[in-house]
Formats: sequence, structure tokens, C-alpha cells
Amino acid sequence: MKTNKAQNNISYGKMLSAFKILAGATLLTVILGIATTKIIAIVAGTNGIALIGLYRNLISMVVTILSMGMSTVIVQRISTTTDIDTRDELISTVILLLLFQIAVVVMLSLFFSETISIWMFGPHADSSHPLWIKIVLLMAIGTMIMQAMIAVLNGKVNLKPITIINVVSSISTFVLVYPLIKTGDIGLAFVVGSGSMIGACLGISMVWRIYGLRIRSLPATIKSGNFFSKLPVSGYLSLHPILMTTTFLSIQVIVNNYYGVNSLGFYNAVTTIETTSIMLIMSSVRSYYLPVLGQLDSQVNKEVFVNKMITMLSIFLLPVSVCLILGSKYILWILYSEKFIPAANLLALQSMVLVLHAYVWCYAFYLNHKAHYGTYLMLDGMWAFLLIGGVWYFSSHGFPLIAVFINYLITSLILFSLYLVVIRIRYGKGMLHTRNIKLGLTMFLIVVLSFIISQKAGLLVQIIYFSAIVAYTCYLIKKYLFQEPLLRCQ
Repeated sequence: MKTNKAQNNISYGKMLSAFKILAGATLLTVILGIATTKIIAIVAGTNGIALIGLYRNLISMVVTILSMGMSTVIVQRISTTTDIDTRDELISTVILLLLFQIAVVVMLSLFFSETISIWMFGPHADSSHPLWIKIVLLMAIGTMIMQAMIAVLNGKVNLKPITIINVVSSISTFVLVYPLIKTGDIGLAFVVGSGSMIGACLGISMVWRIYGLRIRSLPATIKSGNFFSKLPVSGYLSLHPILMTTTFLSIQVIVNNYYGVNSLGFYNAVTTIETTSIMLIMSSVRSYYLPVLGQLDSQVNKEVFVNKMITMLSIFLLPVSVCLILGSKYILWILYSEKFIPAANLLALQSMVLVLHAYVWCYAFYLNHKAHYGTYLMLDGMWAFLLIGGVWYFSSHGFPLIAVFINYLITSLILFSLYLVVIRIRYGKGMLHTRNIKLGLTMFLIVVLSFIISQKAGLLVQIIYFSAIVAYTCYLIKKYLFQEPLLRCQ
């Protein structure tokens, strides 16, 4: 596709077409993830959900620290590379970095598992915890390889193989979860990485088949001695995911130390539902958003595209948010078990910020696209500082667990406000369409009202209210997504 053509055809129709390609697979992945979590909740209870959450965030932290922002850079570089030799050198560099990462993970597993165990579980934790940490760290290898292969494929918007990798990985985890859990708590350590290991093998085979990587490019890249220049890794790109994963894992450790493993199970259940809800909407367009944004040369068209993306995502997230707020009790019971119903109010509070994610997500990736990594890191760093500080303060001063989620709501509103101010100052009013701001504020007032109704009204009123929200969403879809108005301030 030529650039001019791409610039002249920025439409919701194209966005929705890309969404349809991945939506089915994403939905299947979500369903399999829900079923997997359900099995863990029934068989292992809140303790199992707590451990799974800790292990997953440990893997995320290790992977993001060692990846050094590699995935984003890979997508950017390959999407703009037309020369086959240069492309092969880029992929060779990815392989070399992966080999380095694997070596580091093996060393961590061998020599630092006990130290990590003490930090996560305390000095008086079970003597078997270091062994579990060893296994979890080794499982991180599969995640690193799988993510790198997906990034290579995403560089040329190869949506079908990406979809296959994600689906196969999810199916593998679902199939293996029950027999692994039946082996005891040690099985939970294998669960978090079993699917990624299979997905990694599949990703390698697909990259090899699609790109036809020449083996000779790898030794040539090593011999040149400057292979890292082929993949310039930004310090900011490295620091941001490290900051985020460290933040989430630190919060889990604080909750576990001050509230206990049962409360940590509630916390992980709620945050998992929120993450899954976001993924259901956003992951289907993520593989489309960044490459297309990179193909647009005109600033005007970039503004149009970003504003349209915000509109589409916020409209889709509104009914999801209201559904989670009103149906929090039933959702926790269906997805987990009756043991998790006490966390209903926690889920309702957590879900109130979903509509804000559309704005923060789109603006954050736009900052990355413009290579304004310092601003991106500063904004999210302030949010992380406030979030961890608030969680530690409320936890250490004896506040109930709900205070942790109130703190998340407040800090998310602060982050949303900061993004609006910074984007307006840095890029002008074209990036901050007035209609989108009004739409965002309206939606947030709706979710606040939804929370009040969930606390005060009966089931019949809640059903009528949700039906009205669905009707309002359909109206917004018809008005904004099919009429394709120009979203640029005049």
C-alpha cells in the first residue's frame, strides 16, 4: 500500500476490518484464559490465584528488564525496512539478544532464586518456594522468545501467524492446567509458562517459514561487531516496561505482606478481570494501530487517526465497564467461585477507570511513535510513584483492602488529566479533539452513576439501566463509527 493511499483512507471501516481479523481469535484466547483461571480457582482456591498472579508478574518483570524495549523497536524498524539484507540482520540481532537473555535467566534461576523468594514471600516462607521460583524463571524463556517472534511478524502486519501463535499458546495452557495443578503448588509454576514455551517454538518456525531467514546472516552479524547498532534500544523504552512490571509486582508483594494470601487472591482476581477486559478490546487493534500510525506522513492524518481510534475504543469500553460494575458479584462467581464474591466492590471500583484507558493508551503510544520517550516515562513514572506510595501508606496504616482500589481510581484520574494537559501543550488542539474530551467525561460520569446504582438499586433497575447503556452505545456507534466524521479541530 502506498503512503498516499494510506493517508487518504483513514476510516473506521479499515479499523473495524483489522479488528474483525483478530477479534475472533482474541475472544477465543480470552475464553480459554477465563476457563483456565476458573480451573485454578476451583482446584487451588484463592491461594492458587494469588500464586499465579505473583508468578506471572515475576515473569513479566524479568522479561521486560531483559528485553530492553526490544519488541517495540523491532516493530518500528522492520515496518520501515524494505531491504532484505537489512531485515535479515535485524532478525539476526534479535536472535543474538535472545541468546543473551536466556543466559541471564539461567544464571538468575541458579544463583538468585532464594533471594527472590525471600523478597516475594518473606524470610519465613516455605522452604519449597526457591524451587518454584527457579521453575518460574526458566518458564520466562518461552515468553521472551514468543514475544520477540510476534514482534518480528508484527513488523509487516502479519496478523494471521500472530493470531495462530496466541491461540495455540492459550489452548496449550488450558489443556495442561488441570494435570499440572493436580501435582500440587509446584504445578502452578509450570502453568504460567507452559503455553508460552509451545508458542515460542511455533513462533520460531513461522518466522523461519515467512521470512526465509538466511543462516549465514547470523555469523555475518556477529563478525561485524556492530550488530547492536542494527537494533538501537532506547533507554527510555527499556525503563518504562521495567517500571510498570516492577510496580505491579511490588503492589502484589505489599498486599501479600500486609493483608495475607487470601486478600492477594482477591486482588489478583480483580486485576485479572480488568486486564482481560482491556485485552479483549485493545489487543485486537494493537497490531494495527502502531504500524498504520508509522505509515502516515501527514501530521493532520495522524491527528485524525488517533482521535478516531480514541473514539472507537472508548465507545467499545463503555458497556464493558458498566457490565463489570453492575454484574461484579455474578462475574466473580462465574469466572472464579463463590469464595471470590466478597471482592465484588473491589471489582466495581477497578472497572470505573476502563473508559480512561482508551485515551491514555492511544496517547501513550503516540508519544512512543514521536520518540518522546522521556515524556512518556515521566508521566507513567509519576503515576507509578503515587500508586505504590498510596498502596504502601494505606496498607501499613491498617486501612481495609478497598483503600488500595480507591487509590488506583484516584491515581488513574490523575494520570488521565496529566496526559490531556501534556498532549494539549505539546501537540496542540488537533490531537485533543473537544468532542472526544466531552465524550470521555460523559462516559466517566456514566460509570460513576453505574457504581452508585450497583450499590443502591435492585436487580430490575440495574437491568433496565444496562439496557439503556447498550442503546446509548449503539447510538454512538451509528453516529461516530459509520458516518466517519472528520475528527479535527477547525
